[in-house]
Amino acid sequence: MFVVSAASSSGLATPPLERLLASPQLLRPVSKLEAQAWLDWSDDSVEKAEEALASKQAWLEDIAPSIDDVAPVYRSEGWVAALEPYADANGDPLVFSNGMPHGSRESVARQVSYCHERVIQRCVETDRPALRATTIVNVRSPTFRFPDAACIAAIVAQAKRYPWSSAGTTVFVGCPRPVTWAFEKLRPFLSKAQYDSIAFAEVDELGALASTLPAELGGDAAWTVDAYIAERAAAEGVDVTPGVARYRGPRLNFAMLDRVGKDAAPDAATEAAMSVEVDETAAAVEAAEAEAEEADEPGRIRRVWSGVVTPVRRVFARDKK
Repeated sequence: MFVVSAASSSGLATPPLERLLASPQLLRPVSKLEAQAWLDWSDDSVEKAEEALASKQAWLEDIAPSIDDVAPVYRSEGWVAALEPYADANGDPLVFSNGMPHGSRESVARQVSYCHERVIQRCVETDRPALRATTIVNVRSPTFRFPDAACIAAIVAQAKRYPWSSAGTTVFVGCPRPVTWAFEKLRPFLSKAQYDSIAFAEVDELGALASTLPAELGGDAAWTVDAYIAERAAAEGVDVTPGVARYRGPRLNFAMLDRVGKDAAPDAATEAAMSVEVDETAAAVEAAEAEAEEADEPGRIRRVWSGVVTPVRRVFARDKK
């Protein structure tokens, strides 16, 4: 009886991509693009990529995101969605983050996963050379905020389930100067590629991209949330539940942030209010970190904590000194 190894009858080793695509550990077939993305992440270790991809597929099967799950949030003040069929100048799919996803940890995980799965599908359909997207973030949305527990959990899940997502470009539009300070403090905690993938712009600096953006960011694209929900519901064969999942969390004081950005000192009451908000955020992040440590995933939580919350605390808690 002959035992077949990972080599063909010609004596040549089977390429890693072919081995991963044929893996019996996978719960379902996977595209060559996603398989290659996992191999890139694992430095061509088929075993490591196989284990991570199988884990991701099981997780995805468990949360089972659909347009019905995300539609109530898409109708709200903040959401993240693939702007199908729009692409950037290089042909990579465009993603629009109108502020930040919100809701429970489970809801935010479904929102982020649904968007990433749509990006994967668009990359496959348009024959892109790799999984990559350009994300435009509307900072002026009322849902843009310091990372809370749900967002931190989503960041951890994204890093674990969609590691290729860091390969794209993220453009933050409309950032007050103190917010850019916080991002600048991230440099020691990110790789050069990750840090270089972050850009800042104003709406009037987006150029040709403006024609592909929704009205929420001053664009004139034909894309609308309602039309997208209807399109995806038809494609997925689901009935979408009506209703809106309103955002009821803390909101940044943009008026005060803009004044600080112009070197004008905020009044004591405004500064004290921001200090309370930062303290509440710190407590939520610390709670998320403690939970993540139990799952052996504390690293990224600590980087977000150290890179974003701490410098913002320094800026807005001066009344405590």
